[in-house]
Amino acid sequence: LREFIVPDSRFQYDTSSFIPDFAGSEAATHRLVTSSLYRDADMLFVTPDNALLALRAQLIRDRKAFVYPSYGLVRGLRIYEPAARLPPEPWLAATLDGLEHYARPIGLDQLAEIAPCDLVVAGAAAVAANGTRFGMGYHYLDCEWPMLSAAGFLREGILAVTIVHDCQLADRRVDPPV
Repeated sequence: LREFIVPDSRFQYDTSSFIPDFAGSEAATHRLVTSSLYRDADMLFVTPDNALLALRAQLIRDRKAFVYPSYGLVRGLRIYEPAARLPPEPWLAATLDGLEHYARPIGLDQLAEIAPCDLVVAGAAAVAANGTRFGMGYHYLDCEWPMLSAAGFLREGILAVTIVHDCQLADRRVDPPV
């Protein structure tokens, strides 16, 4: 992965602290946003991973609402709701620092009052052939999923997808760690 990784502004190459972006993530994002999964989704849950920056920017440009957890869940959940006018720089607004200005905090108790989530998009350090995600962030989604579900935010049968580089795909089935 080191050959393709984009260093983080805070953590450089320390991937124990973040899920990295990678060369070609815009093409991977394009494949998702041209799919019916994306087109049909009105509300998404998007993790704060670096590889999902292009997706968050596209969500803003497409005026789609999304909920995301703050980094490490330290500041809870936030929601981006499309404004009447696009932010001047959607890509900058889609960064975690930019979203601090364009999104608002939302509590678990408020999630049932908004449209239910149609699609979950999460980053990963690696993905096995059976869909098992690995990396620094997979434990967060393991905690967030039951909370979001109990809050009535996740539709029944909702899918979770990820955006990763080809080198992050394992060609065999791997059971999740316990």
